[in-house]
Amino acid sequence: MPGMRDFMDDFFALLQPRGMQSRPEMLAFIDSEIGVTDKKVMDLGAVRQDGQQFRSASLRDFFAFLSGTEYLCGHNILHHDLRYISPQGGWPSGMGFIDTLYLSPLLFPRNPYHSLLKDDKLQSDELNNPLNDALKAQKLFYDEVNAFRALSPRRQAIYCGLLYPCREFRGFFDYLGCSPTLPNLPEAIRQEFAGRFCQSLDLRVLVEQLPLELAYALALIGEGEELLPEVVELCRRAKAEGWDKPRLLRAAAQIQGVYVPSLYDVDYKEDGTVRAITARDGAPEKVVKRVVHHMDRAYYPAKTIVPSTEIVHDRVTLEVFRGCIRGCRFCQAGYVYRPVRCRSREQLARRPLPTPATRR
Repeated sequence: MPGMRDFMDDFFALLQPRGMQSRPEMLAFIDSEIGVTDKKVMDLGAVRQDGQQFRSASLRDFFAFLSGTEYLCGHNILHHDLRYISPQGGWPSGMGFIDTLYLSPLLFPRNPYHSLLKDDKLQSDELNNPLNDALKAQKLFYDEVNAFRALSPRRQAIYCGLLYPCREFRGFFDYLGCSPTLPNLPEAIRQEFAGRFCQSLDLRVLVEQLPLELAYALALIGEGEELLPEVVELCRRAKAEGWDKPRLLRAAAQIQGVYVPSLYDVDYKEDGTVRAITARDGAPEKVVKRVVHHMDRAYYPAKTIVPSTEIVHDRVTLEVFRGCIRGCRFCQAGYVYRPVRCRSREQLARRPLPTPATRR
C-alpha cells in the first residue's frame, strides 16, 4: 500500500528529534527470528532510515540491504540478534549498535514496557514478523531519543558519564554525539538529586564500581505483594531499635528479592564488561527475584482508581494469570512475569466487582 508507506515515512520523520541531521542510510533497525532448537536464521526484517524495508531469510540479501549503514538498532540486538547474524569477516570496525531494550526502563521508569506491545500478535495468527518488530524498534528508538532530549542537560550528562562505558548504552550516546564530560560526576549527582537521598552516601564508590546500578537505582527485584511489606517492616524495626544504615542494608540483603549494590564488588574487564561479581558481608551470591507462588492469596484491589470515562466504567478488570506459556522472545512481560500462574475460577467468581459506589 504505497499510500500507507508514505504516511508511515512522514510519521517517523516527525518523530525524529529536531536538530539531528538525517543521512538516509545512516541508521537501520533490524530483527531476527531464530530457530528454537537448531538456532538457524528463520526470518529477517529490517527498515532503513530512508524508509526502505526488507524481509527475507537470505543473509546475503540482508547484508546487501544494510550496506552503508553506520548504526544498527534493535530490541535485544546485542545479546540475541548479533549472536546469530554476522557478515563473513565480521561487522565493520566502525559499526555502532544500539539496543532499545536497556534504554526503555531507564527513560520510561514508570512504564518500562513502553511501545513494546506486539499488537500484530493480537490481530492475527501469523508467526512472529521480524519486519513488524523492526518497525516497532524504530518507533521505540525515536521515543527514547526524545525522552532523553527532554531531560535536563545535567541529567543527560550524568547518564552518559555513568553508562557510556557499558556496551549496551555506548552506541546510543555515540549516535547522539554524547561523551562523558563531567569532571566531577559524584558532585553533579548530588546537585541533580539534592534532598532525594542521604547526603553522606559515598557516591564515588558507586560511580566507580556500580555505575549501572546507580543509574537505574533498582533495589527490589520481582513482585512486590509479599516483598514490599517485609522491607517496610524491617525499616520500621531498624528505626525503632536505632540501627545504623550498614546494619539495615545487611539485614535487607537477606530478604529474597532485595539487591543491595554496596554489598557487591564488581570487577570489570578492559572493554567495560563484567569479569566477576563478589558478594560480601553475608549477601547472597545471586539475588533471586521474588515471585508470588499462590495467586489466590495475592492481593488484588476491589476499589480501583479509574478515570471518569464511560468505556472504563462499563468494564471490569480482573487479573486472571501472570506469565505466558508462549515465550515469545521479543516480549519482556512474558519473561518478567514467569512462571505462569493462574488464579482459580472459584476465587475469581467470589471476587467483589467494582461498582459506582466503590470506584474512586
